[in-house]
Amino acid sequence: MTDTPPLCRQKIPAFSELYRRHNHISYRAPLDIRVSHTPLRRALIIGSCLSRGLPSVIAQHFSDPCPCDFVLFNNLARLPPEPPGGITAHDIHLIQIPLRQVLPDRSYFHLSYADIESWQRLFEESVDRISHMLSSALTWSQSAAIPAVVAGFIVPQMNPMGRLFSRYELSNPVHFVERLNEALHSALSRYSNTHFLDLDQIVNSFGKRFFLDDGVLQVNHAAALANSSYDVNGRIEPIPTLLEHYEIRIPEIASAMWSEIVAMYRTLRQTDQVKMIVVDLDDTLWRGTIADKPTQGAEMLEGWPLGLAEALLWLKKRGALLGIISKNDHDIIKQKWHLVFQGRLLLNDFAFIKINWGSKSANMNDILNAAHLLPRSVIFVDDNPREREEMQRVYPDMRVLGKHPYYLRRILLWSPETQIQGLTKESSRRTEMMQAQAHREQERKILSRDAFLSGLQVKVYVDRLSISQHARFLRAVELLNKTNQFNTTGHHPSAAECKAALANGDVFYVFDVEDKHTSYGLVGVVWVQRSRILQWVMSCRVIGLDVELTVMAYIVDDLRKAGITQILANLTTTDTNFPCSDLFSRCGFVKLGTGDWCLYPTRRGGASVDQSGPANH
Repeated sequence: MTDTPPLCRQKIPAFSELYRRHNHISYRAPLDIRVSHTPLRRALIIGSCLSRGLPSVIAQHFSDPCPCDFVLFNNLARLPPEPPGGITAHDIHLIQIPLRQVLPDRSYFHLSYADIESWQRLFEESVDRISHMLSSALTWSQSAAIPAVVAGFIVPQMNPMGRLFSRYELSNPVHFVERLNEALHSALSRYSNTHFLDLDQIVNSFGKRFFLDDGVLQVNHAAALANSSYDVNGRIEPIPTLLEHYEIRIPEIASAMWSEIVAMYRTLRQTDQVKMIVVDLDDTLWRGTIADKPTQGAEMLEGWPLGLAEALLWLKKRGALLGIISKNDHDIIKQKWHLVFQGRLLLNDFAFIKINWGSKSANMNDILNAAHLLPRSVIFVDDNPREREEMQRVYPDMRVLGKHPYYLRRILLWSPETQIQGLTKESSRRTEMMQAQAHREQERKILSRDAFLSGLQVKVYVDRLSISQHARFLRAVELLNKTNQFNTTGHHPSAAECKAALANGDVFYVFDVEDKHTSYGLVGVVWVQRSRILQWVMSCRVIGLDVELTVMAYIVDDLRKAGITQILANLTTTDTNFPCSDLFSRCGFVKLGTGDWCLYPTRRGGASVDQSGPANH
């Protein structure tokens, strides 16, 4: 064996706090832009011996541990009538189906490697077992509308037949288990509020050889290396524990699994969600100062700058807005942009561009006002420590990055705060809609209010959403969770809470808005419980167009057709929802007390506003 290359033997001079933070259990779920605590009360784990020790790992290795209950699930038997603590005691369920029950020992031990048809039949039988076990394991979460995370199977490290045999045949257990993961993922689509936890990918990130037991046990055991002896009494040479033979990192990797689950829960709740990323240019989006370079070559982009540029485009596809704030000559940047990026990243990919010699915090103020965003929803990236300090001083709630470019891509893409539950039509068009809004605001500045509104040709379309299977349910939940300013209660309900509300007879009135510039998509949700408006949220993109008056008139008319004459509403003042503070007074409601408003039968509600077409159902 050759000697280890010198580069591999080099030691890091000092294990800095940054190094430790980026190379431990939160590697896959960075904590750098996390602001608030994850509000997990309690979790339920339904699984085999692989997940039995997870509660103790969580208790020992996390500063804010979540209490966990465990239910052993090693067969097809039904679960008990209720989980520990009751059916609604938990905020999330982790389901881990044991591979050994899906792929029993005797089902494949004597199966000929060349008999592909038999392996195909075995695969179909295994998929049926997955279906039965999944149906049983999800009983509690489905009945209580609690989010469930279902762990995939850990894929074996090597084909037992040898490394020269076919990689992609079902007779190769490696590929067989990969296909089982596909089948499990597909089966989850039949259930609501269930999500696939890629356990194999997590273990791969931290090192399968430090965790998986397929170097010692059969491939279908697929569990963690246990620090115990498999010795039989009376053996001539006693067998020491596995720790003397293998480096075992079960606590580290198990903690990483829990970090991933917490990250999924934060994304589902949209906790500390980021809505916009604003970047500097020189030495941030490319190497060097562009004005000082006579030519622009690949050396400006290759490596971390191109990784960051691609990350920004992935974030845009998720629905995040992109912005630029740079102290530079705008004409030079516009002239040289294509020479640098060669079409990879376009200036038009950015919703807001501020390239001038003014204060960056003042430029940020203009962007925040134009985007109707709060500083806490924005990430600012800059290589200059003075600019970062100034931005943080002016906007203490803003998340500021840029000192270490090697971490930027992973933080921006892997952090739960930048991720979304699913893609909606509105998310994919958010930049286009914001650019259209900018054109609209230019018109607002030069026209009277009446001329501005009539010239916009605004149209409002209202739909009544009463079941969670509705095609627009996901977007409604997204809007309820994203909206802070035009939000009459400040509440951010989970998808499970919304589903339960609809199942209980509540109704979501959702509305779309379009004008001559663009279609803004679904921009508002009004949550109505019988005769009470519980919550009203609306995107800031349509504030000032009076669409809320038209929607209110529609809702009042709809409720009165159903025999409801006196309509109540909730309004809870928060630090951020000033834009909706006069909603109910403008619509004819009378204040009853703290947070309570009422529209009496003698009042119409809303206003007779010409929106170039009435609300359409």
